[in-house]
Amino acid sequence: KEGIAALVESAKSQTATALEAITTKTDDAARDYDNTVRAADLSAANLSVAACSLALVKDTHVDKDIRAAAAEAGVELEKLSIDAFSSNKALYKAFKAVPTTAIDTATAQRKYWFDEKMLDFKSKGLELPDAEFAEVVALRKRLAELDTKFSENIAEDKRTITVPIAECAGVPQPILDE
Repeated sequence: KEGIAALVESAKSQTATALEAITTKTDDAARDYDNTVRAADLSAANLSVAACSLALVKDTHVDKDIRAAAAEAGVELEKLSIDAFSSNKALYKAFKAVPTTAIDTATAQRKYWFDEKMLDFKSKGLELPDAEFAEVVALRKRLAELDTKFSENIAEDKRTITVPIAECAGVPQPILDE
């Protein structure tokens, strides 16, 4: 469990440091693709790696308590991802402040990614009034909790069913052999 806690704290610290560097720039003219857009993308990717590591532990560890701790930590990182990247108005403002020349001169792939990210920000409610936006964020966090609980329920369920062989037409033989 200590390893899980250390992973979460490391991910939280790295995310906070990266976002502070991105969102506290006061000179928008100093913004460019690398120090804003790419920096945010790399930080989000690092957070995703930590979340995926927790998901692996949640889905495969032999100890139920460790699986539960990993699941709880995974929800914590999912909520962090929502707050830090997809619902962060300061980050959205920073992206909007990147000079259009920096985007226009980027590679086609980077320009496409930036355009998609801006649409993603909007689809996640960042242009809504604050009260409506807060409701969207709360719903997304609740959905993250429910998704994790659903996955846990599926993984922990040990029920079986018996189907007569005559009703298994079309099922490949190796599956039937198990």
